[in-house]
Amino acid sequence: LHVTEDGTRIFFADRSANKIRMHNTTSNMVTTVAGSGARSTMDGPATSATFYFPIYISLNEQRNMLYISQMGSSSSDDSKVRRLNLNSFVVESLAGDGTQANLDGPGSSAQIGQSFGITHLPSNASHIFLAQPTIGRLRGIVEFPDTPIVIASAAPSTAPSTAPSASPTSGP
Repeated sequence: LHVTEDGTRIFFADRSANKIRMHNTTSNMVTTVAGSGARSTMDGPATSATFYFPIYISLNEQRNMLYISQMGSSSSDDSKVRRLNLNSFVVESLAGDGTQANLDGPGSSAQIGQSFGITHLPSNASHIFLAQPTIGRLRGIVEFPDTPIVIASAAPSTAPSTAPSASPTSGP
């Protein structure tokens, strides 16, 4: 779910319909922005592109790119991060080869397991983050102009789960 700063548009992933939708709060109309409804992963023009359980979305600050995390299933080859260009209305796969696993690497070679959130740095939309609590990782996707997209993981902290007890200090 993403609400634009002015509150006039609410973008959301309609997981069961395999579509990306937008609610215009001024007209109170809901429209399909992308997705034909077929359960698959096909890039292309927004109206004919397909999704496989799109679940989380994030709109960049320029409001021209919508990032979509799709869940896929353990028996499918559809776990990917996709993007919808809101100027050209074209959907393309950004990261993931479709395999539901967790392998870092260049965008189309990386493997993405179940994600529970997607966002980007407000000051730099080319840095996208996926929360993957089932593996205890925060994964980052970095888009570089004219070079491959890279996905990498931040390892979980090995810090103790409880704070150490404070010992009293003796005075002079």
